[in-house]
Amino acid sequence: MEVMVSVCAENPAAGRVFECGDAFATVVLVDAAGAPLPVPCELDLPSDPADPDARRAAGAAGRREARLAERRAITDKDARRPSLDGTRAPGAGAAAARAAAARFLDAAP
Repeated sequence: MEVMVSVCAENPAAGRVFECGDAFATVVLVDAAGAPLPVPCELDLPSDPADPDARRAAGAAGRREARLAERRAITDKDARRPSLDGTRAPGAGAAAARAAAARFLDAAP
């Protein structure tokens, strides 16, 4: 689940509160073994593309796809890299690393 966090600051002398930053945080629900679980609620998002919540949801979906693509690229690169101690040749275990990453990505909500 992606949540938007807004940070506000206050100038007590002037009696003024102002927004000083925004960020998106990804929160993952996990079980006792650390495996991701689906969020136990459904959100009713507006279907009107002009609605700010609908635009945020569409942006979240795009950011998630970008994060997953980046994770796949890193996993593929790591699978091709030899180990520092020489016990694994380049490419050895690449299929296993990709399979493990795919299981994790498929389990993510």
